Amino acid sequence: MKHSNIIILISSCTKIIDIFIGPFLVAYFIKTSADSLVDLSVFNLYKYIFLALIALYVGLSLKKNHSLGTFRLGIVARFIYILAIIILQEDIVNHLNEIALLYGFSTITFYLPYNMFSAEAVDNKERGHFEAQKEIINGTISILVPICLGTMITTTNYQITAIVILFISAIQIVASFYLKQLPLNDKPYNLVDLFHKFKNNVQIKKMLLGDYLKGITISDGALGVVITILIMNSFKTDMNLGIINSIAAVLTLIASYLYSKYYKGKDDRKIMIISTIIPVIAVILLCLWTSEITVIIYNVAYSVFAVGLLSLMTSIRGFNMSKSNVDEKERTEYWVIREVVLNCGRVTGYILMLIIGLISVEYLNFLTLALTFSLILLGLTMLKVNKNEI
Repeated sequence: MKHSNIIILISSCTKIIDIFIGPFLVAYFIKTSADSLVDLSVFNLYKYIFLALIALYVGLSLKKNHSLGTFRLGIVARFIYILAIIILQEDIVNHLNEIALLYGFSTITFYLPYNMFSAEAVDNKERGHFEAQKEIINGTISILVPICLGTMITTTNYQITAIVILFISAIQIVASFYLKQLPLNDKPYNLVDLFHKFKNNVQIKKMLLGDYLKGITISDGALGVVITILIMNSFKTDMNLGIINSIAAVLTLIASYLYSKYYKGKDDRKIMIISTIIPVIAVILLCLWTSEITVIIYNVAYSVFAVGLLSLMTSIRGFNMSKSNVDEKERTEYWVIREVVLNCGRVTGYILMLIIGLISVEYLNFLTLALTFSLILLGLTMLKVNKNEI
């Protein structure tokens, strides 16, 4: 099996798991916590602070050529994380620190080597096609899985559904044995010097700013949690959450396919501008006329244009940059620094969410507005980053 196909298989399993531990875990918090917005903010602050700190040490392990071992450790740790959710059940809100630490460890030991494997598996000239193909497959999963999980959770419970997810995690463990070890790297691990070096590279500097803004907005940031809260407040059940997310996923799938067909190797800046503007228009509508319809419109706009297209175009630039702008022996530090900056963005978003939770949830729309307007800054930043499809 081609290395790139193994990456796509692992990515597909990851998408299923992330749907479960993403919006549906948020919904679980809403139903089990009396102060869900504060608890969610604290939980996410802990886990992304832990994640950023652990990333610094995981990079050292990767530099010593322990990429496969680290990756498998991440898969097993995510398995244990899901198992902990099953065991703790409603008591999870009393163990936020421990669960957040486990999440941070499992996520960084999985995603950091995964990103490096993915970067090495595909040439820059094929990156646009590969990323779009991956998004199409993940888009199909995003259509089917939310409905299945939502129905299963509604008709049974969160813990029984988690047991099914454990089997998906087991598939990842098997698939990891078909990956090849990353090339040997005998250069010392030196984050500080390389961070200063990267700051002097205009393209990498803009990419890092984009990562920070992406952490606030579209990469497991506070905005995604806020949207899930808006949907649950309007439509109440996990099944409805799954259906609404699946509708958005259908449209995201179509958008990813069209991008793959018409923009491979081409200038995509006009699409980037459109993908930035439409969610902003949708959030203004939501704040002016809050209703079930405007919640759906905003969710679709955010999912298709921000999480779908804008994230896809950002990923293409980030992966290609690792080959076109970064020395092969400095790529571990490149990915570690990007991961730390990304999590700084996430922490910023969740601090804002915590402040709103402590003041009053009545100001949730203002938070949604502020976070969505950050997409404008992200779009303007990424317009200045080269696509590098060479």
